[in-house]
Amino acid sequence: MTTSAPTAIVGLGYVGLPLAQAAVRAGIPIVGFDINQRVVTELQAGRSPISDIDDAGIQAMLANGFAPTTDAAKLDACDTFIICVPTPLSADQGPDLAAVTSAAQTLVPHLSKGDLVVLESTTYPGTTEEIVGPILATSGLAVPSDIKLAFSPERVDPGNPTYGITNTPKVVGGMTPACVERATAVYSEVCNEVVAVSSPEAAELSKLLE
Repeated sequence: MTTSAPTAIVGLGYVGLPLAQAAVRAGIPIVGFDINQRVVTELQAGRSPISDIDDAGIQAMLANGFAPTTDAAKLDACDTFIICVPTPLSADQGPDLAAVTSAAQTLVPHLSKGDLVVLESTTYPGTTEEIVGPILATSGLAVPSDIKLAFSPERVDPGNPTYGITNTPKVVGGMTPACVERATAVYSEVCNEVVAVSSPEAAELSKLLE
């Protein structure tokens, strides 16, 4: 978010859309990617699929740099990718990572050296480094030297009129100090307070404890 390149938010639900709204309000162009054509069609028409943002809010986003799409080719222009897909409970009561792995695989052909990928989806400690990192590395780019990788848990409280994206402290954990620095710079443009922790695992665990 520190360059003129748009940021991609992957997953346009109750986590991704409020983040996109806050980013657009901060002057950051957003490519909103979702595989659900119905959701994207509604957004393109200025209609909100979630209760936390009304239609007027979506229309304001569209007028100020928000581009919802199902076309993965639009990701080529981005240098920051934030994964906000759902992780529902699986049959064994753990997080179902199918959407996370699919999102990471979608990004692979569109990554360039120096890009940042952040996972926000709620999951168990180790997911970012052990699941997402190896998928991104199939691009031929090394993680975390070529592709910066971090975890920042979503802390959205749907319907809360007091605390939203900007005034809820944002926890960030990266694979290296350079990853933390890059992710902190990204979220500092949107959030009032960013709390850097020692690793992706620490950030993942903070969400589970919360």
